[in-house]
Parts: sequence; C-alpha cells; structure tokens
Amino acid sequence: MAQSKLEAGAAFINAFAGALDSSRVQSSHMRPTPAQWGLRGDPFLWDAMSRFLGPCSLPKTEDQFLGIVEMMFEKLTGKALPDDHAISEHDSIFVKRYAHGGMSSGHVSLSFWRSSALPLLRSRFNVIRNAAQNTD
Repeated sequence: MAQSKLEAGAAFINAFAGALDSSRVQSSHMRPTPAQWGLRGDPFLWDAMSRFLGPCSLPKTEDQFLGIVEMMFEKLTGKALPDDHAISEHDSIFVKRYAHGGMSSGHVSLSFWRSSALPLLRSRFNVIRNAAQNTD
C-alpha cells in the first residue's frame, strides 16, 4: 500500500539519517518568497518554515518533502492542511503568533498554501533534486 505524503514525511523525520543524501538545501527552495500572498499571516508562516527547512538536507523523494512541509504546516499552525477538495477560496485559520496588525492579521490562507505555496515548493524541490542528480 502506498504511503500518504504525511506518512512519508513522518518516515523521513523518524529515519532522518537514513533518508538523507549529502545534498544541502540551504533555503534555496524557500527563496525568493512568493510575489503574492493569500493573507497577512502567510509570510510569517513561510518565514517560520524557512527557518526549519533551510538547514535540512534534501529528502530523497517529492513525497517525503511534501510530507515534511505538511507536517511543518500542522506543527506551526496547530491545524492540518486540508486537501484541495475540502478548501474554499476564503478558508483561513487564525494563528496568534502571526498576528502583527491589519484586518487579516494572523490569518493563514488554506487556499494559498494548497494551491500556490505547495506547488511552488514542489517545483523548486524538483529543480533542486534534478540539479543534484545531474552533478552526481
């Protein structure tokens, strides 16, 4: 039976040493930041993820990487990121530590993370992974 992305991420973290190769990501998958955000809490969540993911080595698979990102989303917001079909354009969650003023302060857009941030990170992961494989 195939593992879910979340299970793959958990397996990656639980077997950290065995699941890594020598490639270092160094935040390149998190920079540059997106040109447009969903809500005011999104850049603060992005920065928090960047601090965690930046020093990590590159996982071997896309599923491991996406599982890690989804696990970090849940750890940093207190809520799991729902699947595409369970999110409307206006769905958001409030995260107090990301509230720094403004009408949508502290709100994280579920649609932005599922429809924009994750595909962007997936694309960057694959570019980095392919470049690393071509230098081996």
